[in-house]
Amino acid sequence: MLKKIKIKFRFIITILLLFSSTISWGKIVNKVEAKEAAINFYKYIYHNKTGNSIDKLKISSSYSIKSNNMVVYYIFNFENHGYVQLSADDAAYPILAFDFYNQINTKETAPNYQNWEQKYIDQIDFIRKENLSATNEISNLWQSLLNNQNITIAQGKSINPLLLSTWNQGALYNADCPEDQNGPGGRVYAGCVAIAMAQIMYYYRYPYQGTGTKTYNHYLYGSMTANFGATTYDWNAMANAMPIGGNTEIAKLLYHLGISVEMDYSASGSGAYSGVAASSLQSYFKYSNNLSYDTKSDFTYNQWVDKIVANIDSGRPLYYDGYGNDGGHAFNLDGYQGSDHFHFNWGWGGAYNGYFYLNALNPGSSGFNNGQSAMFNVYPANSYPYYCNTNNQYTNIVGNFSDGSGPESYNNNSQCSWLIQPNQGIKNIKIKFDRFDIDNTDTLFVYDGSSNTDSLLAKLTGDQIPTSIFSIDNTMFLEFISDNTNSSTGFDISYESFFPIYCSGTALFTDSASYIEDGSDTSDYNNSTFCKWLIKPTNGYPIRLFFDSFNLEQGNDLLKIYDPSTTPSQLLATLTGNNIPPSIVSPGGEMFLTFTTNSSQTASGWQAHYITGPSVGISVTEKQVYKIYPNPAKSFVVIQAQSGNKITNIQLYSIEGKLIKSISNDINNSKIKLNLTNIQSGIYLLNIISNSSSNVQKIIIK
Repeated sequence: MLKKIKIKFRFIITILLLFSSTISWGKIVNKVEAKEAAINFYKYIYHNKTGNSIDKLKISSSYSIKSNNMVVYYIFNFENHGYVQLSADDAAYPILAFDFYNQINTKETAPNYQNWEQKYIDQIDFIRKENLSATNEISNLWQSLLNNQNITIAQGKSINPLLLSTWNQGALYNADCPEDQNGPGGRVYAGCVAIAMAQIMYYYRYPYQGTGTKTYNHYLYGSMTANFGATTYDWNAMANAMPIGGNTEIAKLLYHLGISVEMDYSASGSGAYSGVAASSLQSYFKYSNNLSYDTKSDFTYNQWVDKIVANIDSGRPLYYDGYGNDGGHAFNLDGYQGSDHFHFNWGWGGAYNGYFYLNALNPGSSGFNNGQSAMFNVYPANSYPYYCNTNNQYTNIVGNFSDGSGPESYNNNSQCSWLIQPNQGIKNIKIKFDRFDIDNTDTLFVYDGSSNTDSLLAKLTGDQIPTSIFSIDNTMFLEFISDNTNSSTGFDISYESFFPIYCSGTALFTDSASYIEDGSDTSDYNNSTFCKWLIKPTNGYPIRLFFDSFNLEQGNDLLKIYDPSTTPSQLLATLTGNNIPPSIVSPGGEMFLTFTTNSSQTASGWQAHYITGPSVGISVTEKQVYKIYPNPAKSFVVIQAQSGNKITNIQLYSIEGKLIKSISNDINNSKIKLNLTNIQSGIYLLNIISNSSSNVQKIIIK
């Protein structure tokens, strides 16, 4: 092995500097050099990928990852672009990973990503420990990056990532998994094995229905059972990423997959054997008997790469795992860029996804690169693809659908339709094209409404991904028509619904009396709502809130009322259900309301009004001892006693507590008509005095 030699002749040094990069004689790549190499590489690979050039590439953040107090690699995130990860040693292959869209945040990393990165760290540590030299090929790659000439890294054929999903193991995804207060969202992790299986199944949208049943007993969480044969998996009701309010179909799928592999659930991380996952896909979910689970060490590197490329070229994403001292971690391999960089979907909500170098970083470090396995030929066994048909209807507020051909081409002479008609009170719909490739003689029509007789929003063909399309109506109709000539791979479409904004932020009320409501009017309120109202009249009098209607999902959707004049604020009431609550008084001259709804059911909401004044603290009789009509009133109001009571006196007060009118009833009638002529419109209080009691009732005068 050649060591560094100090040359004493200055003219030799000068000549060498003219013909070499700044690191030819150094093992450590400093950050300035790494930054230059990263920028040169990204501009090159971006141009190769898109045909476009980048004039200015700004670094938004960077990381220097150390081992044994020495930098082993650098990560550079680019503003409005992706990232590049480079080795910090010139004896190692330079470009470890990159992506065009994602960026890296090292504060919280996915376990499977961490495991893979550790392989890079171990190799670079070994290269340094053994003082390995760079091969001519590695030296030339570094030279090309630093000189920005003849860059060949990741050159050649590429396949974009096949998977559209960016699923995760944590909260909402684990909504059907066993409960554990120490886990994300109060449940255990769904498990990387389940995610890696599920993302492939979602890609194929297969099967509609499983086969068989499975029961196993977990030492901590007890017996768990899934009847796959009696379960329908609604792929079109799922989404590429978890909606804010959750998705029951995704949660169900992940839990069933966990049961199928006897997942060792835990609040700190759930695991299962990949070999069991392979047999489960065949036994319970009807995947091909050609599926094989193979280990990288049983093949040469070129053989392994050839197997991967053959699957990806056939439109078949892989279940992949890497294992080391801390066990195994599953993820998906679903694309490639050149012959050595392969796209990994880590199953961590899209974080850290990118193209990763698969080969040894130096021929001498190849022993660290064998802990890998993969499932090959993962595809449906039969009756696939489903292809498309007419009368597809979707009622979920979010979802996705495709032309039905999977990785194949769609059929000639197709005529298919999709009606997006969510069954909640939405405002409009947006469709987004995740993939689009239609022969120029075939057409996808998009209509603003429920049929092809409504307004045409778009007429689409070709292989350029269209921009998103918004409806004006609350339904959208799509129709696809192909002729009898050529066909192509079709399309994948995601959709989401938009609701009217009924309430947002904090609404401020300063009038002495006003109406207040959840904002949904005659519609149901929205899921996942959090809205606030502050009633703070300038007069500083006590506030009384009356409910005119009230209907919330019992126990889950809550209206809370506070008196914020104290520190801390005093909770006056927590309201739910469908019974109209009694009036509520805030004595401090302020009232604060919060309305929180969960992600499931909705209802008609609530309507109320408030009054202020010195008299509002008087106890108002909630029980209807008196019948008051009409209310609201205009020129008169009738007060009629119930249960044989006799009225002796009636006093009409303004909300400020001023006596407006008073009449006595000398003959003690049970029914009195009060003249309201010349009384201004507003909210008033009636103090009704009988032969046995007195009470206060509210009246509105128009």
